[in-house]
Amino acid sequence: MIMIALMAALADGVTTYLILRRGGRELNPLLRVAIRRLGLVQGLIVTKFFTFIATAATIGTMGGALFLAIILVYGLVIANNLRQLRPRT
Repeated sequence: MIMIALMAALADGVTTYLILRRGGRELNPLLRVAIRRLGLVQGLIVTKFFTFIATAATIGTMGGALFLAIILVYGLVIANNLRQLRPRT
């Protein structure tokens, strides 16, 4: 389960990076602040690291249902990011 959380955080971070490099806008207000204060790469690394730690912590403390819900939300975010990255015709 830790690997799933890590892969989700990485996929979210990479797709977010690609969108922002193309001129996209970050919708997460906490990530926007981190990027403004730390820069794009450092802001993404810091926020995704802490998000990963929080997600991984749910495995041992909150059980599988909460972990599954978090991963499903990650899936929706990643799917939306991938949709944003598709070339426009």
